[in-house]
This record gives sequence, C-alpha cells and structure tokens, in this order.
Amino acid sequence: HAVAFLAARPVAVSHVAELLGISVAQAEDGLDELERWGVVRGLDEAAQGHARRFEADGDPWSWFLVTIKERGRREFGPLLSAIREAHVSAHAVRKRIDPHGPEARRIERIGRFSEFVDQVAGLLETFSSLGAGPMMSAMRMVSKMRGPRLIRI
Repeated sequence: HAVAFLAARPVAVSHVAELLGISVAQAEDGLDELERWGVVRGLDEAAQGHARRFEADGDPWSWFLVTIKERGRREFGPLLSAIREAHVSAHAVRKRIDPHGPEARRIERIGRFSEFVDQVAGLLETFSSLGAGPMMSAMRMVSKMRGPRLIRI
C-alpha cells in the first residue's frame, strides 16, 4: 500500500515487486488483497496490452476510514456476532436457573457486556461515517475526558 500511496502515478506490479524485493506473483497477490480491502484500485490497462497498474487514494484519512470499516467487518463483526449469540444462549439458560443465584448474576453481566459491545460497534460505525473533520473534533472532545494513557507509542 505504501508504494502505491506514495507514488505520483499508478504503479506497475513489477515495480512494486522490485522495490519490495519480492516476486511479481507475491506483489500481485498483495495488491489484489489490498484491492479487496478497498485501499488500492487496479486499473484495467491489462486489456490494452499494458502491465497491470494500481493506484491508492492520496488522502491518509480515506485510507484510515476504509481500513477501519474493513477491519470492523472482518474482525469485529464476527466477534460481535459471537457475543450476541452468547447473550441469547445465556438468556435461554436463565429461564432454567435460580433467578437469585450466582449464575443469574453472571448472565446479567453477559447481557450488560453484550449491550456495551453493541454500543462500541455503533460508535465505530458513526465515527467511520463522519469523515475526517467531525471525527477529529469528536476524538479531541473524548480525549479530554480520558485519564492517563495506558498505551505509550
């Protein structure tokens, strides 16, 4: 992605392979995967007798938002589904247990956790649809509420 992102013009697969020191097949596989993610576009020049070329949007915000959406779909989506299924299963079990026992409290915690994860998913969807300006404003406001940083880079 970096090679296509930094290039002033669309890049040929062979150029990417040469710059990265990998085979043309590996470069093409990588670029095809990036195209599936939506962070590069393959140009249909091969039909015209030219080598296949790829380009990336030069806006880092565009890349970031596309990546957040795709990672959400591929990684967070299955996790969200699994948590929702666990919540449904736990709710079904609740009908067969002591409503005041420790199992009932754990099932309540599963429900609250499931609700929290749904809210996080909604927040991610909202942020990814806002665009760069509104997202930065919202993030500045939220970052003022946080305590000490847990992750140092």
